[in-house]
Amino acid sequence: MNHRPERLDQELALLARYYDARHGSFQEDVDFYRQLAQGRDLVLELGCGTGRLLAPLAEEARLVVGIDRSAAMLARAQERLRGAGPGPRVSLVAADLRDWACQGAELAVAALNTLSHFTDLPSQERVLASTRRSLRDGGLLALDVPNPHVEMDARPTGVAVLEATYRTPEGTLMEWSVAEVARASQLLTIRSLYDLCGGSGIRRQTTVFDLYLYYLPELTLLLERAGFRVEATWGDYDAAPYRDDSPRLLCLARAV
Repeated sequence: MNHRPERLDQELALLARYYDARHGSFQEDVDFYRQLAQGRDLVLELGCGTGRLLAPLAEEARLVVGIDRSAAMLARAQERLRGAGPGPRVSLVAADLRDWACQGAELAVAALNTLSHFTDLPSQERVLASTRRSLRDGGLLALDVPNPHVEMDARPTGVAVLEATYRTPEGTLMEWSVAEVARASQLLTIRSLYDLCGGSGIRRQTTVFDLYLYYLPELTLLLERAGFRVEATWGDYDAAPYRDDSPRLLCLARAV
């Protein structure tokens, strides 16, 4: 990301507070990752956030390690795991994906835009290099990033869009987003506005994140340079072919 580390940590702490309201119940990709994790000894989730996928992965693999740089996200992941009961089969690690590595993993999962949060080439290369070091030869990396052909025009530029409204113990939460696209640099900037409407009025909090929009040829080249071979690409979690109008860009690469 383009934020300074201390600013990024502040943004992530605020995002952790609201993330599960909209994304915590997202289920469309769960079976996709379950199938990949089935029977594996060691599975890594890169950028595990609040732990949405950790318990499902742990039901299929012997050991799952969730890595995230945000202490606030990991604290919520720990709460979720206590409720799910996977026990010692899940470990949480606070680390920067650009620097952290282990050995012997059979599968690494980077779900829902994780790799897109790294917006400069050196960071992208470091993340993929660290992931390659963590995987045994023949191990798999599963990536899920936005389809740039769709995302470039998916939102009206500079217009606040109401994404969702939720009931919370503190009042009604309204989530808005304002998007801006820089086509030349392939960056999608999303400003999320959280309006909490309670007895004392309306309180607004804001997060800003950049997402890098990968085109398939460049993503393939990045993976090859990091020691991977792309084995499959899909446009959705049901293994539909990747096309210009696909909802997502999913990539499965093997460590070689």
